[in-house]
Amino acid sequence: QIVDPNAIATSSCPAASVQVTPSITKGVAGGAITVDLALSTSETACNFAVSGSSVAVAVMSGTNQLWTSQNCPNVVPAGTLTLRKSAPVDVSLTWDGHQSNGSCGATNPWVGPGSYQVLASVIGSTPTSANFSLMFPAQQTITKTASPKLPKKAKATATATTTPKKQKASDAGVHGKGTSCGGDNAPGTC
Repeated sequence: QIVDPNAIATSSCPAASVQVTPSITKGVAGGAITVDLALSTSETACNFAVSGSSVAVAVMSGTNQLWTSQNCPNVVPAGTLTLRKSAPVDVSLTWDGHQSNGSCGATNPWVGPGSYQVLASVIGSTPTSANFSLMFPAQQTITKTASPKLPKKAKATATATTTPKKQKASDAGVHGKGTSCGGDNAPGTC
């Protein structure tokens, strides 16, 4: 049967005709995770009202339900989609990565690294599922900024040197040939 990809929707989709296929392509524990939903129908074309009261998503570990959009219905974007048999329509929601435990919020424990299953369906129908893994967050490298040590300042020492003032022979009380301390002066006079 050939399906017209441009078929115009004239009626609402029967809930049983809508299939919701979930996927999580990349997930890191301790942060928000994008859940992609592909919605399709077995009808040629119909309108479907997506919301937290029409679509349910759950994260499972074995048989243990860790999180469900039924505790956090506002995470499912609301709007009316035209679904066609020929092409799924993609919708994304953001799961905060916490368990829901009957309530929604950041005070609940994180879902840790590991392998899980995400399930999605129109409420009241059989869910489809996909496996996914949450990875450990990348380790942060903490680098201490180097503080250069300046060399110790050299201590300034002042050595006083004086140039003796040339004295006149008459000032020094030296007699002789005009030299001070030497020449024909008597020994020991300098």
